[in-house]
Amino acid sequence: MKRIKKLHIFRFLYFTTAFFLYTTIPAQAYIDPSVMTYAIQAVSGIAIALGTVFSLFYHKIRRKMNLQEHAKTIMETDNFHYTDPETGITEYALENRTNVSDQLFIHTEKEKKQGEWAWKDRLADILLPAFLLVMTLGIFFPASLFLGNIDEFSIGFSEVFPILLGISATAFILLCTASALPKKIYRIVSSLLFAVAIAMFLQSSFLNPPFAPFNGQKIEWSFYTKSTIISTVVWLCIIAGILWLSIRQEKKFLPVRNILCIVLSAVEVISLFVIGAGADRTVVRNGIVTKKDEFIVSKNQNTIVFVLDTLDGQWVEQFVMTEPENAEALKDFTFFSDVVSEGAPTVVGMPTMFTGVVFDPAKETLNEYYERAFEESSMLEDIADAGWKVKLYTDLQYFNRGDITKVDNVIAAHNSDFVIRNNMAFAKEIYKFACFNTMPVPLKRFFWTGTNAINEQVAALTEFGQYSTEHDAVFYQDLLKSGVHANDETNSFILYHLFGAHGPFFMDENAEPMPETSDIPGMIRQIHGSMKIVRDYLQMLKDAGAYDNTTFIITADHGGMEVYQNPAVLVKLPNVHQDRMATENKPLTFSNLYATYAKSVFPDADEYGETLFESKGTEGIRYHTAANNLGSAYFDEKLLNENGYTMYEIDGPARGMEYVKLAENH
Repeated sequence: MKRIKKLHIFRFLYFTTAFFLYTTIPAQAYIDPSVMTYAIQAVSGIAIALGTVFSLFYHKIRRKMNLQEHAKTIMETDNFHYTDPETGITEYALENRTNVSDQLFIHTEKEKKQGEWAWKDRLADILLPAFLLVMTLGIFFPASLFLGNIDEFSIGFSEVFPILLGISATAFILLCTASALPKKIYRIVSSLLFAVAIAMFLQSSFLNPPFAPFNGQKIEWSFYTKSTIISTVVWLCIIAGILWLSIRQEKKFLPVRNILCIVLSAVEVISLFVIGAGADRTVVRNGIVTKKDEFIVSKNQNTIVFVLDTLDGQWVEQFVMTEPENAEALKDFTFFSDVVSEGAPTVVGMPTMFTGVVFDPAKETLNEYYERAFEESSMLEDIADAGWKVKLYTDLQYFNRGDITKVDNVIAAHNSDFVIRNNMAFAKEIYKFACFNTMPVPLKRFFWTGTNAINEQVAALTEFGQYSTEHDAVFYQDLLKSGVHANDETNSFILYHLFGAHGPFFMDENAEPMPETSDIPGMIRQIHGSMKIVRDYLQMLKDAGAYDNTTFIITADHGGMEVYQNPAVLVKLPNVHQDRMATENKPLTFSNLYATYAKSVFPDADEYGETLFESKGTEGIRYHTAANNLGSAYFDEKLLNENGYTMYEIDGPARGMEYVKLAENH
């Protein structure tokens, strides 16, 4: 009896230790795992594996010990029956006492009935694997992915959790109805539920390759052949192994399965609390970007910026300048072909181009960078203080820590002012988000989505209508209905942020909606559609008599190739007329673009630096900071910064990776 108590204590201590080790995994595992995170995962995985082996043999060992002890008793007392204290089953020895421990076997009616589960027994049996699967896919992964990317969403988790809970509860009830199936089919179904839940957890924690950002382009799955093979083999082994254990080793397997269901479910529940406690917003959403006076410009002086998201400098030459319509419409522009954006993706590129401050991930977090950037640069506030009307048609997260109270089309708001348009459509997108993370690599292509598709289901409560950077076709229809009007006496600084060359692609070359695609032809059509919007806007600006007095800039928040270092930059200065577009090949950066913005308002101010036109070109090394998932396609992940972003040195032309290397002390 004392020996059994000691084993219970050991098992409790083991699972407690494994539990607390495992709870450290989810907080960062699927966002930007560090080497330490992988180490924790490995230790936890080994601990769980050892626990499984221990549990498989625990009952057998204990039973053997009991039988040997009872055999000794039989030899001494001539008592030929034995009742197992754990199962309550009476066992009998049929031959002589010399080998009684090897001849004990079961002949009771109770054991015979154990193979014939009633419906209520199957219902009790399926509760744990059904709960684990629902908890894993229904709540844990979508919730933790949402919380881990909280700054990407305008709504709070309190609006999301009831949707996840309702769908998960419904799914749990439906899964439990499998208990009504015949026993043989039921055993397969219940085993599959458990196998899929385990495989999903392993896939997300260990087996996902470092995908490069999709950027709307077709994913080259051939790059992930090794990951595809490993993922497929692991999934097949898990499913086949669990099916075999549940059918051929049912008595030994069920206790282990139940223990793992309880432990992993508890891990996920506790982990959600941990992730939720640490999911503080770094983006202060204290305003809603409205469509107020969207196409009203000044009759006096304007600076108008079109940011076509992800438009690469090379794509301008390949798909824009080759079109006769664009050549005619953009003949007064100068194309700067060798600009380094200094930051990518959008969350870094936008504040860089509007502050002139470069993010150094070796010395600061992204949140600290925002604080420093908008503290060191007050260009937009300076423009507003100079009496200009500032209108920003973009996402406010890119101006986090800036003074948005001086932005004319922004109204005060809080997270509670955002609502979900359609609960089921929202749930569909967030579950696609979760499935892409948890499914085996061969199936991931069917579940790609992003925060853009999820945020599409979120609306702001405003009488002016909410502006979205993701609806270029809607923007174009609004432009056609309204037209551009120069009836404002106040000078205007206006930014329009369009989806541009970003994927997935929803717009054709006529700026009309098209079915979603992620291939290269879809990207080209969307680029042509974006340029049609710009061309028509320029023509309307001319018709309104405001073309000559406008500084007009067409750019991108970052490029779309390699580490996104070479964005498109085209500029038309006021009262400039040319026979054809000019091209400048001198090495420049977003710092020069920032100065161009500022000096379009303050032409004599030197504190903003040299404009694209004033600079003779950057001598020596230019720096560019990019997210690690961009650089992982070209550099060993172990060499990248643990902060999630890495700084690169570009000692030569911006295009291609020939001159791109890791910055010292990055």
